[in-house]
Amino acid sequence: MEITRSIYVTRAEAAVYLNVPPRWLANNTKSGPRYIKVGGLVRYSVEALDAFMSAHEGRH
Repeated sequence: MEITRSIYVTRAEAAVYLNVPPRWLANNTKSGPRYIKVGGLVRYSVEALDAFMSAHEGRH
C-alpha cells in the first residue's frame, strides 16, 4: 500500500498562497475553500486550495 502525504497549512499560510486576506477566508467558510477543523485549529490542504481556484477559473 502506498501512502501519500498531504500538506496542510494554517489560515494565514492559505491566505498568502491564495493572495487574499486571512479575514476573507474566515468570513467565507461556506463559499471558500474546504477546510479541516480539529478542536480550535483550522487547516487547509494545498490540494483543496488548488481545487477551489481551479473551480473559479474564468474564461475570457
